[in-house]
Amino acid sequence: MLGYTIKPGADLISANLSGADLIGADLRRAHLFGANLSGANLSGANLRDADLSSVDLINANLTGANLSGANLRVANLRNANLINVNLMSADLRDANLRGVDLTNANLTNGSLRGANLRSADLSDANLTGTALRDIKWNSETIWPEGFTPPVTTTTTTTVYIPPTTTVYIPPPTTVYIPPPTTAAPVPVWSKWYPQGYTPVDGVIAWRYMSAGEYKCDPYGGRCWGVEVVARYGCSSVYVTISAEDQAGRVIGTAIDSLGAIGAGQHGVLKPSGAPTNSVQGRIDQVSCFS
Repeated sequence: MLGYTIKPGADLISANLSGADLIGADLRRAHLFGANLSGANLSGANLRDADLSSVDLINANLTGANLSGANLRVANLRNANLINVNLMSADLRDANLRGVDLTNANLTNGSLRGANLRSADLSDANLTGTALRDIKWNSETIWPEGFTPPVTTTTTTTVYIPPTTTVYIPPPTTVYIPPPTTAAPVPVWSKWYPQGYTPVDGVIAWRYMSAGEYKCDPYGGRCWGVEVVARYGCSSVYVTISAEDQAGRVIGTAIDSLGAIGAGQHGVLKPSGAPTNSVQGRIDQVSCFS
């Protein structure tokens, strides 16, 4: 199919399978990181334990598919059909599920932490043991009957505005203005991102943080600090780093994601999970999802 081999454990990283007919396909443990599956028909497919992180599944049909144990972190499933899908123990952290139909879906013991569930339909879905911290939902989100969704809190700030005062303005005086002198022009930084940052696709820029600016989890393996700034705003941000040993060989990957940041707003990510003997890291991907 389109030059790709469809089988269990297949390497389909960044593959373009947009609109593909994958009904009943056996893709157990397949590697689909960053693949384009928008509009694809995956009804009845077996994607158990597959890596679908950062995958584009907009408008895809996953009716009755088996996604148990799958990694769908930061995946974009906007308006996808997930009726009767099995998502038991699946990782959907920071995924975009806006407008998704999850009717009768099994989300037992999965994680929806930081996911966007605005306008999603979870009628009769099984949310037993599902992590729902920091999710985003609205009045159009449909929950299972009898389920109480987490409360979204809003913090208000009181700002003191001092009373107006009368300011004395002295009469104008004659001021000597010397003739202009020729001076070397001062360079002006006119880009939308700060100096020292590397732009990506014109929507986000990043820089490595120095060792004193961040702190790693002592049990999370080797990690790096990455600061990002969004140009227009991102619903979520995803960063991957290839870890290298002393000989320059790639020996692992460090990843991290971040929730929504606004236009011009900065965010800090700490990609981790690389082997502790990693000497240096190389940025592979910085993604801003709108």
